[in-house]
Amino acid sequence: MAPDTFQFILHDAERPESQQQARAHAARVAHSRKRQFRLIEYHAGKKNKSRKKDKTAARHKKPAESRPSSLEIAIAEDLLIPSPVSQLASDRTDPFVSSARSFTQDEHFLFDYFIQTILPDESARCGFALAMTADKWSQLVEKEWMPFALSQLDALDSFFMHACRHFLVFQHQQHRPDRQRHFMQLATRYKLACLRAVNEAISAGFSVSINNATVATVVLLGFDEMALGDMALSKSHAQGALQIIEHNGGFQTLGMNGFLESLFYKLWGGT
Repeated sequence: MAPDTFQFILHDAERPESQQQARAHAARVAHSRKRQFRLIEYHAGKKNKSRKKDKTAARHKKPAESRPSSLEIAIAEDLLIPSPVSQLASDRTDPFVSSARSFTQDEHFLFDYFIQTILPDESARCGFALAMTADKWSQLVEKEWMPFALSQLDALDSFFMHACRHFLVFQHQQHRPDRQRHFMQLATRYKLACLRAVNEAISAGFSVSINNATVATVVLLGFDEMALGDMALSKSHAQGALQIIEHNGGFQTLGMNGFLESLFYKLWGGT
């Protein structure tokens, strides 16, 4: 019988043989636990000695490159915040392998949120408004806008600002107030970064063309004000974007296979 299993004694507890049997069982359990404790101490001692030897050897040896263990990698993958619609597999590969900078955990969440929620939602609405199919709009976003946005710091800030605002407008009833405040602060931070980038681009003078990242940022700032209900400021951003486009030589200078032009016209029509 294993020492830690229950032994049912069916005799009367007052009888000598019952008491003797109970004491014998208790002694076996105690002895087994002592042996287990000694075994644990023995292995712990071996590990401590091994660590001391390793430290001594490390002083005379060039340190090897630190590599994360498989457990650390698994934990890091689990920390990626999943989409509120459906959890993406931790071993997935994103279609856009390079970006202007690494993502924070919040940005991993916003990126997944854009793919899972914003893209299907806006493809139908934007496609209808621009007289194109939802599939056509979705393809433009996936093949033109997203690779461009992820490769440009200014456009990346406007991308995450847009994702934050959509989350705040359409998901506010599904999350705690503290989470709402957190994403409101994020949206404000991205917006300030966008405004700063636009101001720097304009202050550099109109002697050279202003890049498409600035045009996209101004357009998305216009959509952000529209979401906040400030139609006057949204129209101001639309007019500013038009001035930049005309300065650059007209709509034919816009890249992304017509996506940026379509995005501008949607903003202009909404204001």
